Order: sequence, then structure tokens, then C-alpha cells
Amino acid sequence: MLELIETGELALGADGLHLLEKAAAEVNVPGFSVLLVEDDDDHALLVTQALERALEGAIISRVDSVAGAAELTTGSTWSLAVVDHNLSDGLGMQVLDALRATDPTMPIVMLTGQGSEEMAIEAFRHGASDYVVKGGGYLDALESRVRGLVAP
Repeated sequence: MLELIETGELALGADGLHLLEKAAAEVNVPGFSVLLVEDDDDHALLVTQALERALEGAIISRVDSVAGAAELTTGSTWSLAVVDHNLSDGLGMQVLDALRATDPTMPIVMLTGQGSEEMAIEAFRHGASDYVVKGGGYLDALESRVRGLVAP
């Protein structure tokens, strides 16, 4: 009984002992938010599906331009970003720069249709955490790398 009193499960009042109900534990699980910057609708759908498989319950927001990404980075917090290299109104490098300015620690994956050593180096210099070339098996690679970047 003393242990129950110490833990707050049992209270000793003027009218005797009372068993107290435990308050419901507050569960605060912030949503895992992913910014997807991809201007091709077909690739965006495939990448979204891959991200949903890799990160169960993630909330994925897609924009298709540098300007759209700039709007969403202002005042928003992201857990992860996946950015295509070529966008309709500029390069994904501009998005990397903006994301790094707002959150230097956020994991960012750069996607590209053209894999070259120079492009990979440029992406890493602009703050990419990883680099995936679109092609055969790229969605599996993306899933694996995203899991690795956000694993506790």
C-alpha cells in the first residue's frame, strides 16, 4: 500500500484510502514531414509511393518548382527533403541552398536523371546528404537511403 501511495495510485484522505485513476498518458508524436520537389508528375507519384513505403505515416508535400519550394521553406519545418536536380524554373541546387539556410541538419536527397561525378560533387557541396540517379532500381535505392538517413 505504501508503494501505491508513493506512486500516486492510492491517496489517503480524511475519509480513508482512495484508488486514483491514472491520467491518460499524453502521446505527442510529431508528424514526419517530407518535402518533395519534383516537376515530373509520373516520377513524383513513384517517389511518393517509395517514400510512403520507406517512412510509414509520413506526410509528403509536393511542389514542382524552385518558386514553390521557396514558398514552402519559409516558416515551415521539414523532417526530410527529396529534390530533383532539374526543375521547370531552375535547378534543384537553388532549393538545396534555401533548405540548408533554414535547417543545416535536415537530411536532403538529390534526385537526378543524369549521373555524373561532377553533378554529385556539386550536389554535396550545396548540402545534399545523399544522391540518387533515376534509372533501373532507383526507387529501391531511394527507399534504402531514406531509411538510413532518418534511422534513429
